Amino acid sequence: MRWLITLSLRPKRASLLRCFIEGFLVSISNPKAVIFFMSIFPQFIDVTQEYAPQFVLLAATFSVLVIVIHTIYAAFASFAKSKLSSKKGNALLNKISGGVFVSFGVGLAASSK
Repeated sequence: MRWLITLSLRPKRASLLRCFIEGFLVSISNPKAVIFFMSIFPQFIDVTQEYAPQFVLLAATFSVLVIVIHTIYAAFASFAKSKLSSKKGNALLNKISGGVFVSFGVGLAASSK
C-alpha cells in the first residue's frame, strides 16, 4: 500500500517534445529576447530584398551559435565534474576557493580605512 502511495506522489516525466515546446514558448515570449531581436535584426536586413530568407538565415546563424556555446558549456561542466569529484580535485577546489575568499578579505580590509 505504501509503495502505491509513493508511486502516486512521484511526478510524471515529461516527454522531450513537451519540454521542447515549453522551452520554446518561454523563450519566444521573453520580452528581453523580443527586444534584443527587434534591435539587432533590422540592422542586418536589407529592405530591398525579401524578408523571409534573410530572417531565416539570421535565426539559423543565431541558433547555431547558441548550440555551439551551450555545447562548450556542457563539455566544460562535464570535464570539471570528472576532475573535481575526486578527493584530490575536491581538495584543490577547496584550496582555490579558500584563497579567493582570503584575497577578498584582504582587499576588503585594505580598502576600509
